[in-house]
Amino acid sequence: MFHPSRAMLVWYEHRKAVRYEVYIRGFGDAWAPAKKGGKAGWYPAEAIHSHRVFDLMPGNKYNFRIRAINAEGVASNNSEIFRVRMLPCWLYARYHATGEYWTEINSDDPYTPPPEWAHVKNTINCE
Repeated sequence: MFHPSRAMLVWYEHRKAVRYEVYIRGFGDAWAPAKKGGKAGWYPAEAIHSHRVFDLMPGNKYNFRIRAINAEGVASNNSEIFRVRMLPCWLYARYHATGEYWTEINSDDPYTPPPEWAHVKNTINCE
């Protein structure tokens, strides 16, 4: 099940890695670059093959990268950038009310809400 303010990153383990780091950068919210007052940057991964990210702003775009760290503390090359646009809160609310995956049935413009759902605001955890 999806949630518009959370992400789960999963990767294959590298045989020489003892830990991983995850880069998180958002656009226009708390995950903006530090020089703009945000907390974007590298973070220790929770597990050897995955990392959960919380408090993402629904509807915003994020970049993620992964890098492996070996026993000597040497980092691998960064992974390619994985770009994600989080689902807006109205999409999450609509799914729970109707069971419809709006992005699948409206693939031409999946992020524009129908008029009856336009009032739902994007907030952390969609409260």
